[in-house]
Amino acid sequence: MIHNKETIPQRPAPEGTIGPVAWLRGNLFNGPINSIFTLLGLYVLYLLVVPTIQWAFIDANWVGDSREDCTRAGACWVFVNARFSQFMYGLYPSEGVLARQHRICHVRGHYCLDGDPAPAV
Repeated sequence: MIHNKETIPQRPAPEGTIGPVAWLRGNLFNGPINSIFTLLGLYVLYLLVVPTIQWAFIDANWVGDSREDCTRAGACWVFVNARFSQFMYGLYPSEGVLARQHRICHVRGHYCLDGDPAPAV
């Protein structure tokens, strides 16, 4: 048996076996059935994402003070903004209780959710 003491230089990988295109080809388009399911999944994703973006951002109501200001067919961010404290803390009886919540945020080293500093007590 013959042994070669020199190391052979490393060659680059063959074209088409590395990179994102090779991953797509090997995992999502490696046969007719997988290709059909991949394209069908992308189409369903398109049918779900485009109307959601349209509803949540493009047709949304952004300006106002109450739910009555929500006149368009999109999401009512006005209502969410007006009720943000209730969504985050629930139906607490007074602002004094919320001050404790804000202090807990600061003691743990986090900023409060609404960006305001904790009120002094």
